[in-house]
Amino acid sequence: MTATPDVLDLLGADRSGVAITDGLRVVTYAELAPAVRRRAAALAGHGVTPGDRVVVSVVNSVAAVELYL
Repeated sequence: MTATPDVLDLLGADRSGVAITDGLRVVTYAELAPAVRRRAAALAGHGVTPGDRVVVSVVNSVAAVELYL
C-alpha cells in the first residue's frame, strides 16, 4: 500500500497519456492519481486503515484498477 504514491508519481510523468481504458472510459495519468486518492479516502471513511485486508468483487473496469491501486 505504501508504494502506490511512488508508482503514481512515476506513471504521471506524461500526464496527458492514457493510463487506463476499459472500452467505456479513458483515464489519463493526470486523472488517475486523484481518482485513486478519492477511492483511498472513501475506504478510510469506512474505517479501513493501512494493513487492513479488504475483499472486493468487481468487474474489469477503470474503477477496479483505481480501487486496486
